[in-house]
Amino acid sequence: MSHTSRYLTDGNERTGGTWIVPGSHRDHRNPRGPHDNMTVSAPIPGEMQVVAPKGSVFMQDVSLPSIRAFVA
Repeated sequence: MSHTSRYLTDGNERTGGTWIVPGSHRDHRNPRGPHDNMTVSAPIPGEMQVVAPKGSVFMQDVSLPSIRAFVA
């Protein structure tokens, strides 16, 4: 199974965009909530923002146990 997003505008640090956390599907605290002693708005170790120019396609393999992402 896959998830695909097409960037209609540039996606960068200034405009915002999709954030991913590689390996987060293996974290027993996922999804995060009030009972896991984590602040929901705090940065997550390893998080990264997908940066892509207008017209790009972000494809993410959402099948478990491995999740892979590609920007084309």
